[in-house]
Amino acid sequence: MLNKKKLKANIILLLSAYIPLYLTVIVQNFFSLWDKLSSKYNISFTDLFNFRKIKNNFNELFQFPETWIMTIFIVLILLLFSLIFLMLLNTYSTNSSLSYEAKVVNVEDKNHEYLTSYIAVYILPFITLNLTTYSGLTQFLILFLFIGYIYLKYEMIYINPILNIFFRLNAYDVHYKVKDNDKTYNTVLLSKKDRETLTKMAIKVKGSNGILIDLDKEK
Repeated sequence: MLNKKKLKANIILLLSAYIPLYLTVIVQNFFSLWDKLSSKYNISFTDLFNFRKIKNNFNELFQFPETWIMTIFIVLILLLFSLIFLMLLNTYSTNSSLSYEAKVVNVEDKNHEYLTSYIAVYILPFITLNLTTYSGLTQFLILFLFIGYIYLKYEMIYINPILNIFFRLNAYDVHYKVKDNDKTYNTVLLSKKDRETLTKMAIKVKGSNGILIDLDKEK
């Protein structure tokens, strides 16, 4: 069972894994809102850049559920990026007593494999759901909670393109040894280094339960 601190971190990573989905939902609802506004008020595309007109009619936008959905997801995305940044900052500045040196003896790049799994599990089941209806919202929540439970149970934090795209963390399947121990361990390693660099030197890591993070912030 995860301790509270680790569970909180994994929940943040779970929610952040859906950021591409949030962006898709924002785009879908933007065009849905645009269709409603253009038919009701006969507005043109250039009106989107008329900030004075938008400001004067700002309250009317929130009469539509699409506006609320877009606002919620935009705020959620900004919040998640801030939380991940603070979490990684805290990890990299960890107490030395919580870290140890590991020597990677074999490494396999899993980014492409995880990306395929990510699209199949995190994007496709949600892409056709309409969150402006009770039916679509209920289906979204059921799928989200079910996948979220599996994600947390098996600590699948490495299936997260946000870690790679925005924080330059690569996912590797590695075999490694620790000092004064001949036993070889197998785990998932999150690191900014490339495959060749990982096998050339001992690295300082932190983590357990099948997932390690390389504390060296440089490639």
